[in-house]
Amino acid sequence: MAVVVCVALVLLACLEVFVMVQVAAAIGWLATIAVMIVISIFGARLCKRQGLEIIRRVRAQVQSRELPGNAVLDGVLVLFAGLLLVTPGFVSDAVGAALLVPPVRVAARGAGKAAIARRIALTTVLFRP
Repeated sequence: MAVVVCVALVLLACLEVFVMVQVAAAIGWLATIAVMIVISIFGARLCKRQGLEIIRRVRAQVQSRELPGNAVLDGVLVLFAGLLLVTPGFVSDAVGAALLVPPVRVAARGAGKAAIARRIALTTVLFRP
């Protein structure tokens, strides 16, 4: 599993460099750096706004004695989106921006729940006598 993650990260870095070079060839290096800085600042502000909204949802659900499961997962996804938006690169920015769109976040949340459920089922089966 660790090897797969390492290979994926190396491939992602190569893709980021390739896209960055292509964008720089089209609009120039200075403009490319400026665009990446603007995307990072705008993304951080948008993540902060959505994060505060998610905190409000969690508090409201806890006060009404509900489990805030979906809201907590949304918070994790918005945090991950913020990390991707602050990381230099256009591919990571595109994925981060996509995670800030609520329908995309709902799909990612469903995929995350399915992965967690598989992991729990696998762990349960492995530890039964």
